[in-house]
Amino acid sequence: MGNPDDRQAASPAEPAGLVPTRLYPGGPVYWVGPAEPLGEPRPGHGTLYVNPASDTPGSEWHASWEDDYPKSETKARGGATAGVAGLSGSEEDVLRWARTSPARKHLIIQHGKWVPMPLDENWRPAPQPGG
Repeated sequence: MGNPDDRQAASPAEPAGLVPTRLYPGGPVYWVGPAEPLGEPRPGHGTLYVNPASDTPGSEWHASWEDDYPKSETKARGGATAGVAGLSGSEEDVLRWARTSPARKHLIIQHGKWVPMPLDENWRPAPQPGG
C-alpha cells in the first residue's frame, strides 16, 4: 500500500487528467468529445439546440446541430456515427444561423426548459428572469 498522500485526488466533478475548458458560475465544465470521427449533419435530420447567453459578462449565444446517423450509414461516412455543427456569437448571428439550418427540429432553452423555436425572423426569445 502506498502513502495516502501519493494518491491523485480526483473528485467525481473533476475528471482525472482533464483541464476545464471554461469556468462558469457553477464551477468548471469539462468538454469530452466522442472518440469516433464526426461528420456533418444531414439536411432534414437531427435537432438544433439554441442556448441564449447568460447574464455573465462576456457570455455568448450558442447553437449546436446534432444528427445521429443510422448504423447503416456509418461505414459510408468513414466510421462517423454523428454529424455535428455549431456556432457561438451574438444573438443575431446565432438566431440567423439556427433559422436557416435545415435541421428536423429546432429547440431553444427558455426558463430552464427546451421548447420549439419558431423560425419566423420576427420572433424573439422571452427575456430571462431578472434580465
